[in-house]
Amino acid sequence: YWLQICENPSFRAVPDIKAVIDCSQVLESRIQQAFTRPPYKPMAIRIIHALSVHRLTTGDINSPLGATPKELRDGLCLYQPGIEEMGGEPATDLLTLVETVLREIHKTVSGQFISFNSDNQQYYLDLKKTEDYDALIERRAESLDLSQLDRYYYEALKEVMEYHSPTYVTGYRIWQHELEWLEHKAARQGYLFFGAPNERSTAVPPRDFYLYFIQPFNPPHFNDEKKADEVFFRLADLNKDFRNVLTNYAAALDLASTSTGHAKAAYESKAAGFLRDLVKWLQEHMTDAFEVTYQGNKKSLIEWPKGKSIRELSGIGSHERINFRDLVNTVAGIILSAHFSDDAPEYPVFKMLVTGKNSKQAAEDALRAIAGQIRTKQATYILDALELLDGEKLVPGRSKYSKHILSLLKDKGVGQVVNRSELIHEVYGVEYFAPEAGYRLEPEWVVVI
Repeated sequence: YWLQICENPSFRAVPDIKAVIDCSQVLESRIQQAFTRPPYKPMAIRIIHALSVHRLTTGDINSPLGATPKELRDGLCLYQPGIEEMGGEPATDLLTLVETVLREIHKTVSGQFISFNSDNQQYYLDLKKTEDYDALIERRAESLDLSQLDRYYYEALKEVMEYHSPTYVTGYRIWQHELEWLEHKAARQGYLFFGAPNERSTAVPPRDFYLYFIQPFNPPHFNDEKKADEVFFRLADLNKDFRNVLTNYAAALDLASTSTGHAKAAYESKAAGFLRDLVKWLQEHMTDAFEVTYQGNKKSLIEWPKGKSIRELSGIGSHERINFRDLVNTVAGIILSAHFSDDAPEYPVFKMLVTGKNSKQAAEDALRAIAGQIRTKQATYILDALELLDGEKLVPGRSKYSKHILSLLKDKGVGQVVNRSELIHEVYGVEYFAPEAGYRLEPEWVVVI
């Protein structure tokens, strides 16, 4: 009956019938050209014709109603030669085959044109899904240039590095970044940059370190000056699986940017799926796919911390899996440890991790303890690190930091004072206490001292 409908031109004058015919013919054409199970193609075509007829019987051609595999098997008297040789109950084996063919139809057209309603177990012709988005994505992927692949690689990298905040400088993929100086349990301030040093904005003031993720597909030429504050990360293993998912992700986002409505939502949904696959790949291959270069030395990401426990240094439990960001931060902290020591050889060693987020509260706790209020564990750790304690007793005179301040005061005449500017010096816009003496303390610790 379906062929009679298609061959009668007058039916095309009815909009609903024309829409069903057009959808069915595109679906049938795709199955004729690319069905993944050729021996079952005749059955697949019969099923498509049956669902097309059924689509015209539902009143609303967009309703999620169709036919179950069992209804198709029995209503069409479907049969496949050799089914009785499969060894099971022929009727059950035939039903399994019909279900397989339906799934293969769905797979061949990447979920377009035909849908499955899990509520009633029915397959139906879906007129809302008449664009073959997967084919369009594959076609677009073929024409992407290398710089576009690099751009979308960085989008995936942003996810695993957990960067959702605005960049430090507009137009540049650079963020302020914090690393732990592992031996001192203190945070160091620097930058994370997607690109090479010669692409970095000159508007960025110098800081303690720079982490660079170099473009994997079209890396720019630059001279590695082997600086002590620069670490380079490169994706060395560009395997086929990763590249395929990345090109599909890039193509889907590119098509989404020029689409509207349902098509835009479909491309964005597919891009989100590809992004999940990319993030999963990066998480699974972070230890063997990345090469890290520091002062001309190249090693895999996992080779740099040899002899040290990543699990212990990153603070994760025995049953936890380290994530990408924490591994990068821990390895970078290990690599840059000597550089941090050269910058501030006399810096305090804390017994708790002190970061930009908790240093103010820690200093306040220490001040309360000095004032005779409750001495918290955090206050004790701070006072001890600043050498202000002898056992439990406050003895500020033994601290090398307080001795430095007292020596400045001693050099003054009677009635004179030490000004703040003599204690605190600005280094590229950041204030430190006695950087020239190797102390390089933040101002809040000077208040405590």
